[in-house]
Amino acid sequence: MNKNRFFLLAMIVVSTLLFLLRVTHLTAHIIVSVLGLAIMIPMTLKTKKEWSKPALEIIMRAMYLIAIITGGVLMKVHGVAALAIVHKIAAVVFEVLLLTL
Repeated sequence: MNKNRFFLLAMIVVSTLLFLLRVTHLTAHIIVSVLGLAIMIPMTLKTKKEWSKPALEIIMRAMYLIAIITGGVLMKVHGVAALAIVHKIAAVVFEVLLLTL
């Protein structure tokens, strides 16, 4: 249970910093998203057997990955509204699933 609390608190801090892009700016945004990924991978491997709803847990982690990938593409390609929308929706879905699971 302590692993789940650590994961929840760490990812809430990461998510909060990521949602504050205007405050943190792009460089810190990238560093924080990679830090979130560095937290998520080992915690996923350690707690995979303890998941109460595996399908939602997988969707939550997929949404974080989609948000990171679309964010990286947005840095290279400007002016594509669909990418920005997918990035924001994935981030919000991740956050909702994180808080509900």
